[in-house]
Amino acid sequence: MDLYFASRDLARAEAYAAEFDGEDAFGSYESAAVDPRIDALYICTPHDLHLEHARLAAAAKRHILLEKPIARNVGEARSIIEAANEAGVKLMVA
Repeated sequence: MDLYFASRDLARAEAYAAEFDGEDAFGSYESAAVDPRIDALYICTPHDLHLEHARLAAAAKRHILLEKPIARNVGEARSIIEAANEAGVKLMVA
């Protein structure tokens, strides 16, 4: 399995890629989501960004592994589930 790392801080993503033998690093989640080499996104950002990043992943047809809690509230959680269902991608909360 090829690993790719994304962060709002490119230097941080590059450091993780170097430490964990990653294939590449991205300085934004948007660029990672649209890269054709990416099949799934592991979202471990602050909780207030989960909805935004899950929607990005779903819109790009990327499977989603989302760090718990899924969202800040039930409404956001439902929106994430709906986005994954509409995009036909798998959603897992870890």
